[in-house]
Amino acid sequence: MFSHRRSTARSTATALAALLLTAGAMSTASAAPADDTARGGKHHRVELPVGTWETYIDFGGGAIIHVTEAYTRRGELCHRASTTGYGKGTWRPTGPNTFRYQVVEKFTDAAGNYAGRAEMSGTAVQSGGVFRTDHTSSVYDAAGNFLNSDRGELVYTRTGKQNPECLATP
Repeated sequence: MFSHRRSTARSTATALAALLLTAGAMSTASAAPADDTARGGKHHRVELPVGTWETYIDFGGGAIIHVTEAYTRRGELCHRASTTGYGKGTWRPTGPNTFRYQVVEKFTDAAGNYAGRAEMSGTAVQSGGVFRTDHTSSVYDAAGNFLNSDRGELVYTRTGKQNPECLATP
């Protein structure tokens, strides 16, 4: 299970470490709040995750990964993990202050060679400068062999409100 700063995802960390070793050495932005008065509803603020966010994932044994994500108005999601890789995906609103996302993170070894991937998805609830997500991740090696899957809560904090660039590659 993942958690913000504390995690019991040793099996995922082990799988990821094994993947990287065998190859050779994861804030709320309300940039454009909306309301539902045009649809006849009560006026209330709807926050969208447009902007930049960060979290820290503690896999135990000293393995803490810093994750930054950028959510664009076009529904793009760019994901960067401090030690493992880069990914691109999509997000869409699912209700007031809630959204769903999916992203594929590609891992590389020290020489920059493809070493595997993590397929991640989740549902998030946004409140103020934080969103909490029920996050699922499945890890595969470079040959596409399934290594591990894990699920848990992650907590992200807003780092910027501007509509970010979402580059195709790091």
